[in-house]
Amino acid sequence: MRKDKQLKRRLYSVLLLVFICGGQIFKGTGYALASETEALPVPAAVTEIDLGEYQSQMKVGEKQLLSVTVLPAEAADTKITYSSGNPGVAEINGAGRITALNVGMAEITVSSGGISQRFTLTVVSGEVPVKDIDLGDYQSEMKVGERQLLGITILPENATDTKVSYSSGNPVVAEINEMGRITAQSEGKTEITAACGGVSKKFTLTVAEANTAVRDIDLGDCPAEIEVGTSQLLSVTPIPTDAGEQSVTYKSSDTKIATVNEIGRVTGIAIGKADITVSCGKVKKKFSLKVIAAKDENEKIPVKDIEISDHEDELEVDKTMNLSVTVLPANATDTTVTYRSSDEKIATVNSSGEVKGIGAGKVTITVSAGNVSKSVDLTVKYATAKIEMNTTYLVLKEGDTFQLSAKVLPATADQGITYESENPDIISVTGGGLVTAKKSGSGTVLVKNSDTSTAVMVIVNLEGRTQEPEQQESAGKTQTEYGTEVSVKDCPLVSSDMLRYLYENGKVLTLHGDGYLLQIDGKDISNWSNEFYTDIEFKEEEKGTSFCVNREQNICGRITLQLEEKTVSGEYLYLYNSSKGKYELLDQKEMHLLKLDSAGKYLITEKKLGNGMVKFAVVLVTAVVLLGLVFVYIGVKKKYWFW
Repeated sequence: MRKDKQLKRRLYSVLLLVFICGGQIFKGTGYALASETEALPVPAAVTEIDLGEYQSQMKVGEKQLLSVTVLPAEAADTKITYSSGNPGVAEINGAGRITALNVGMAEITVSSGGISQRFTLTVVSGEVPVKDIDLGDYQSEMKVGERQLLGITILPENATDTKVSYSSGNPVVAEINEMGRITAQSEGKTEITAACGGVSKKFTLTVAEANTAVRDIDLGDCPAEIEVGTSQLLSVTPIPTDAGEQSVTYKSSDTKIATVNEIGRVTGIAIGKADITVSCGKVKKKFSLKVIAAKDENEKIPVKDIEISDHEDELEVDKTMNLSVTVLPANATDTTVTYRSSDEKIATVNSSGEVKGIGAGKVTITVSAGNVSKSVDLTVKYATAKIEMNTTYLVLKEGDTFQLSAKVLPATADQGITYESENPDIISVTGGGLVTAKKSGSGTVLVKNSDTSTAVMVIVNLEGRTQEPEQQESAGKTQTEYGTEVSVKDCPLVSSDMLRYLYENGKVLTLHGDGYLLQIDGKDISNWSNEFYTDIEFKEEEKGTSFCVNREQNICGRITLQLEEKTVSGEYLYLYNSSKGKYELLDQKEMHLLKLDSAGKYLITEKKLGNGMVKFAVVLVTAVVLLGLVFVYIGVKKKYWFW
């Protein structure tokens, strides 16, 4: 009996000690025993492995070194192990250096403290195949004895195999060496081929004899008539120019009328006609020459016409334009050109034909030479600087009207204004600028004069303006106030002009979307140049409901997003951090009224996004502690049975 009591006391002591140790382990996983009051420090466990930036695709023979970080930094076990799921494709050493060995795919695994991260590595061939061959500028015709060097380009430029081989289909006609130099051997045709990396290009080369016979004679600008006592040198060219026989002879059919010497100089002897024959090789050409009486040196050649090149019909004040004039015939005795303006208060013109606009109106520039005159009619006007509108943005409801007014600056510019609707099925506009809203949608009214134009954006919806526009006088300018409640369908984009209007007037724009409502408060706008896309699409995902704000582009400032209960439900709001590749929890209490100041992808969830590895570690530690208690109990019980 005494031994039994001692045994029981020992068993109770062991159980109590294990129970206390187990409680400390529980506390290290996030749980505590009800009776404990103080916690002992427990080494931190690995919760995450950051693989850093890595290449998911490599070429055979390439290497890369992984930059791995174990989190948290104070974790007890930070030893990292690496492995490859397919060492024949890619192997990785203990330092994390990957070597691509063969084409294929391999899963790279990084482990530390019971946590593992993996990614699939694709190894592709390191060879870049040849896709095309550019033969460059080559000669398809050569003469016997000539040479040419081909300038070959392999495409793409980073192709692995760039060795080019050359061949001639008929080396007797032309041969080509390994450098691509062609030598013409004899008359005939051959096919030259360049090949590289399984791709080939070819062209036909024609080789002609070096001494080619004359086929034709170009007489050039031979004279049709010549005066008695004057001479003119013929300019004759044998064709082809490289013909072997280049000797040219000349002959006159009547030397009493005209003579021609051995270099082709023709001289008029007497009034009449003679044929001049030119010969080269077996080719002959002739032309008829008329010899006329010599003209009196004192005879004047009159101007017959004046040509004025193309020019503009309008000219702006203080601008200039040059008139280009040609007097015909070119050998007229007096080719002096004069210019005159019909009204120098409108435009002036100098002796060189430069016209300058002085004032608005119509003017005629007269161009004279000899007894011939031509006129140029011009309209001089002031340039339009801009067209000022009483508004450039309207929100109306069906049936509403609004009177547009325009002012052209400066006042001296063309004041003729026209109004045109680019969307007549949605809005109409009269010639006087009265806009009528016909049906829901958006449209544009184009306002223009002869120089420039401007546009007025009009949105038509069911709400429109809550009241007629109010005109307010401020610092001498008229400012129009409009309603600020529209549908997303009618206003898919809030422009920078609209944002600036909200900012400067402290207005709030409300946009009704499908299952949501957007509000942009003018006082929350920090950058009105960041235009805002109003369409938001909600997607159901495994973790919750996601949506993007402003298509992930910078937003103008803080916005309010009110969600209907049917649209989304949840307790936690996350924003995706693209640089870290994960969602980050935001401090947001009310899920149906969101205050957002960042663009990007958001996620609303029912539960917090936990770390599955941490949960697994808690369960594993708990199981180990319970299993330890069972083994201790069995061990003690067996000893008691033995006793």
